[in-house]
Amino acid sequence: MVTIVMSSPKISSVNPATGDLLATFRCASELDVQDAVGRARRAQPDWHLLGLRRRIELIREFQKLLNENKAHIARLISQEVGKPYAEALSTEVLVVLDAA
Repeated sequence: MVTIVMSSPKISSVNPATGDLLATFRCASELDVQDAVGRARRAQPDWHLLGLRRRIELIREFQKLLNENKAHIARLISQEVGKPYAEALSTEVLVVLDAA
């Protein structure tokens, strides 16, 4: 769970355990969202044309990168939602690795 503080067009991520500011992000506008959805829709046919074998290779590359960075990612999740590191690793990161 990310704590959201919206006093301007920015979102602040706050560690719920310590109150420390982790990061601040610009809020996406409606136009930003429409642009992102449009780009995703335009990219989908190319993704399809890659063929199943290549898509599987790319997913495996993602899985390898996630595995190499799992400790760092679990720490970030732990900070952002306030859950223990072991829980972040086992219920968030390893679940995705198993599914990929």
